[in-house]
Amino acid sequence: MNQMPSIKYFGTQLYGKQIALLDSGRYCTPTPDRAYLYFGEHRLNADYGLRFFTKDSPAYKLNEFLF
Repeated sequence: MNQMPSIKYFGTQLYGKQIALLDSGRYCTPTPDRAYLYFGEHRLNADYGLRFFTKDSPAYKLNEFLF
C-alpha cells in the first residue's frame, strides 16, 4: 500500500513524495530514486534497474526519521 504524505512548513510544501508501507504496515519508507544501467553501445533495454537514496537528500532524512 502506498501513501502520499505532505510535509509543510507555514503552508510551504517541503516534501510530497510517495511512501511505501512494508512489513504489514510496521515500516514505512519514502520510495527511493530510480536509475538504470546500460552496458554496451546503443542499447534500448536496461540491463539493471537500481533503487537508491542519496545521502542528505530529503527522502534519506525522512527515511531515517521514520525508521
